[in-house]
Amino acid sequence: MIAVTLSQHAFPVLQANTMDRHLIKGHNFQIPASSYSAFGVITLTLWLALYDRVLVPWISRVTRKPRGLSFKQRMGLGLLLSCAAQAVAALAFNAIGQIEFYYSQFPKSMASIGVALFSLGMGFGNLVGSLIVEIVDHASSRKGKVSWVSNNLNIGHYDYYYWVLCLLSIGNFLYFILCAWAYGSDEDNRIIWEEDQAEKKGEIVML
Repeated sequence: MIAVTLSQHAFPVLQANTMDRHLIKGHNFQIPASSYSAFGVITLTLWLALYDRVLVPWISRVTRKPRGLSFKQRMGLGLLLSCAAQAVAALAFNAIGQIEFYYSQFPKSMASIGVALFSLGMGFGNLVGSLIVEIVDHASSRKGKVSWVSNNLNIGHYDYYYWVLCLLSIGNFLYFILCAWAYGSDEDNRIIWEEDQAEKKGEIVML
């Protein structure tokens, strides 16, 4: 669902086109509307540094865990943040937690699959995001009404559209809680896998 939210990169460009993008009043130079997405990348970079150098040491002292929060806790916190803010911080929490979760739970020979699964989820989210836009556009423009996602921001209702994304994010967060509960403890599953591998190696040696 975070991938779906982040795939809506065309709307900030439309919003930027309606803004006063002059750096200095009276000068002709304007910040290109399409470059506004760079601010998200810059924010993500700064947030990652802040998270790793400031938040992790502080949280680790509270939780007494080396990384502060478990992988599932970080993914869940990212999803929860996406419901409220849909900000870059949500991607940082969820993406880092998700990739590290894959690396910690998969055997070393399958470590690269973790990044592949994350990338697959992001790609699938882009497709679903386009589908959601089409559905919202079709449903909101019925009976001659103005579409919520109209190209003209002054007559559209992008606030309604973002409420739809917020509700979908809440549903996604509840689904994550259910999956996390069904999966069990990260450490328990890792220990069980390691014991199975040790038993298999022991059987091979005996043979």
